Amino acid sequence: MKDIVTLVITSLISSGVVGFIFKQFLLSSFEIKLANHKQELNKELQRHSLYEQTKHEVYREYFKLLMIAQSTVKYNINDEIGRRGFTLNMLEHMGELNNYIYSNSLYFSDDLFKWIEELQELIKKAAISKERIVDGKYEKEQLEKIIMENEKDITTIEASVMEMRQILKNELI
Repeated sequence: MKDIVTLVITSLISSGVVGFIFKQFLLSSFEIKLANHKQELNKELQRHSLYEQTKHEVYREYFKLLMIAQSTVKYNINDEIGRRGFTLNMLEHMGELNNYIYSNSLYFSDDLFKWIEELQELIKKAAISKERIVDGKYEKEQLEKIIMENEKDITTIEASVMEMRQILKNELI
């Protein structure tokens, strides 16, 4: 009888030790997996944080360049020097804005990028009509039509720029 009790106690102790070791193994394995997962999440968080920070910088610079391009198109040309300077100024600002948009397109959502391209086309159209006004090689009637069209485009651009400002702000929140 004593042997049976000893055998039962030994079996219970062995089972307990084996169970404890197995439980420790599972916990250790779980802790390792949890630590690895936590490390991956931290890496993702750092990448996302860097992306968001860069996105803020890109949006700020884009809006600055957009405002410069818009003001260049609105520029009032009063003299011959201003007329010659307008063309160079316009080309420089439009090129800079265009290059910036395409070199940073990764940071714009697809919908926003499409909207930006449409606004770019409108600014180009206004710039071309402003260039035609500066050229001054048109009959009075035709020139008046170009001026009216340009003023309409500039009004549309101004509204679109304010709308773009709000869209950019909303995307950054």
